[in-house]
Amino acid sequence: MKTDIVVHADDFGLCPEITQAILACVDGGSVGSVSVICNTPYFGEAMQLLKAQPGRCVARLHLNLVEGEPVSHNVPALTDASGRFRHSFAGLWWRYTWSGRTGKKQLAEQVAVELAAQIDKYLAASPDAAVAVDSHTHVHMIPFVFRELLRLTETRPVSFIRLPRERFYLSLRSWQHYCSLNIVKHLLLNRLSRSARASLMAADIGHNTYFIGVLGTGSMTADSIEAGIKALRGKVGSSVEILLHPGGVANAGRINWPTQPEFARYYTAPQRSREAALAKSDQLKKILSATL
Repeated sequence: MKTDIVVHADDFGLCPEITQAILACVDGGSVGSVSVICNTPYFGEAMQLLKAQPGRCVARLHLNLVEGEPVSHNVPALTDASGRFRHSFAGLWWRYTWSGRTGKKQLAEQVAVELAAQIDKYLAASPDAAVAVDSHTHVHMIPFVFRELLRLTETRPVSFIRLPRERFYLSLRSWQHYCSLNIVKHLLLNRLSRSARASLMAADIGHNTYFIGVLGTGSMTADSIEAGIKALRGKVGSSVEILLHPGGVANAGRINWPTQPEFARYYTAPQRSREAALAKSDQLKKILSATL
């Protein structure tokens, strides 16, 4: 039994420039699946591009509770005065944790409403009968958000949910991974993935076994991917997702909703173009072929 590895790109549909950059990595590179954001003005265009070439790549829904405007209406616990999402991953979890019983109930209900609206919007535009999901900044892994998503699988055809379950690896050439918040994200998301995996297995919902892309978020390299794969030696029969963000923009103004400075910096970071080059490189193809 072989290990199934897929190179995946997030943020498809965020803006035309990012969408085209990702498509170039599908056509001329190793990217085999993409996640589509549905709360942008470019969602319809992005879905049409995927429909125009069936089989081009596997598509998922990229659930989003942290940036832009909601798809649903009347979710004030999630939005600011301008109607845009106001919470980060940490902020949403903090808000829930320190709310009273009524506040927790209200927040969870509104999260469920928004998740359902995004799933329904995606399914209406997709030729597929079911939907695979992940999320912007892995926000679906917040425990109360994950519970609401799991409940929605009882009424929506959700076939797959991403688990950012990453084995620790050491890459001296990518030492910067271990001197940033990525190490904290790695530890936290692994802890959350343990309990989430048990729930997904009990509900018979598909999910990846392992993940590569948390430690290297924002600066994935061939060395980090190779080290991440080596850390999985002996895990025969596993399904592994390698996450890249190969779509960037020259100017943050080209994105419809970069209101948070950290997102604007990330979308314009030169590393995005480096990850695009990596996705199209013979070096990555060689690493993958040696594994597969």
